This record gives sequence, C-alpha cells and structure tokens, in this order.
Amino acid sequence: HPLLAMFSSSHFLWLIFYTVVLMAFGGKLEADLGSLRFASIYLAGGILGNLGLLGVGAPEGIAMGALAPLIGLMGAIVAMKPLDFVVVEIYPVPAIVAAAFIMIVHYIGQGGIDLFPLLAGMLLGYSMKGGIEAEQAQGGFARR
Repeated sequence: HPLLAMFSSSHFLWLIFYTVVLMAFGGKLEADLGSLRFASIYLAGGILGNLGLLGVGAPEGIAMGALAPLIGLMGAIVAMKPLDFVVVEIYPVPAIVAAAFIMIVHYIGQGGIDLFPLLAGMLLGYSMKGGIEAEQAQGGFARR
C-alpha cells in the first residue's frame, strides 16, 4: 500500500542509510519550513514515489518504502536552497552535491526509480519557496 510503504524498510541496513539521509536533510528543512510543510513534502514524496513505482510496472507488493519520502525531502531542499550546506556523516557539503551523490549511489542499486519522489519534492519545495520568501519579507516567517 503506497501510504503504509513509506514507513517501512525491507532490510535493517537500509534503515541506516535512511537515517543518514534524514539527518542530512530533514532537520534543516523542518527548521526552515515548519512541521506542517515538512510533513506535506514527506507525505507527497512517499505517496508519489510509491505510486510512481507501481505506474512503471513494478510487481505487485514492491514499493520504494521509507526512501521515497526522504528523496522527496531531498528534492525540496535542493529546489529551495541548493547551495546551503547539509551535514552528511561529519562532512558539510552543499545540498545539491549531497543529493547528487545519494542519487547516484542509489541509482546504481535501484535503476532510477527515485525520480518520482525527487520531482515531487522539487516541485513542492519550489512552490513553497515563494510563499516563504514573501512571509520573510513581511517581517517574519510564520512556520506552520
């Protein structure tokens, strides 16, 4: 099920990888967006990523799992602030470099299925960017 799949993983080692991705992108993005916007990107990335995988003919029961929403978050921060630094392990790198590295590593193992949640996250991040900039220009950032 596309909604439930985003909260699961097929293997313990993947959970370690997911934790690294969430630590690198999640904290900064939630601090910038607020919990509600952060959650909307997380859910959209997860749902669209898992539905997209089904749409390309994946066998029934196969899903991206917990990686889909994380790739969506990664896409959002790249769309909003590609040159902001995120910390991957202990190394600060620009968000776009970290995202490219993670996408290349995962692409080699998975064959490009990450494009659905990445594009969803990028579109949402880009659409939210204007609203956040307007809120900041009006004297504050009302996190929702």
